[in-house]
Amino acid sequence: MWLNKGTQKIGDNIIGLLIAAAGVFILLTLLFVIFSPTYNAEAKTAESYLGMFNEKISSVDSGIDGSLTFWGGSEGKVKYYLAYFGSKSVFEKEGLTFVTCKRNENAICVCYGDENKIHCDDCRELDLPVEYSESAPWIINSVKQLKITKEGGKYLFSK
Repeated sequence: MWLNKGTQKIGDNIIGLLIAAAGVFILLTLLFVIFSPTYNAEAKTAESYLGMFNEKISSVDSGIDGSLTFWGGSEGKVKYYLAYFGSKSVFEKEGLTFVTCKRNENAICVCYGDENKIHCDDCRELDLPVEYSESAPWIINSVKQLKITKEGGKYLFSK
């Protein structure tokens, strides 16, 4: 009996040690994923902006006028832009170069960057052209409440 009790305690200790090691491994893995250089908070923010924009365009396509608040502005040194390319894939505004890999005539992107480089990775090709107060291509880089409607075979963006 005495041998059986001691063996059970050793078994319980080993199981506890294995559970603790697994917990530490999971915690270290999560910390690595969160703080690893592959995580890009700016890219995730741009992706989120594009998701909100896509929801509004879907609403407008179904006949419901939409509005979108584009915060633009900056997060530290990083600034965000809503960029409409029109029929171009590259354009310059405010001394910055905006480039998209989309080849459709109606590409719109949420871009981010600093004064050295602009990233336009989160884009959508619209079915219709966009009419705004500026002629294409254009950018919005500050807090704007955009009203989005659809009429006459185009999207109308207004402040």
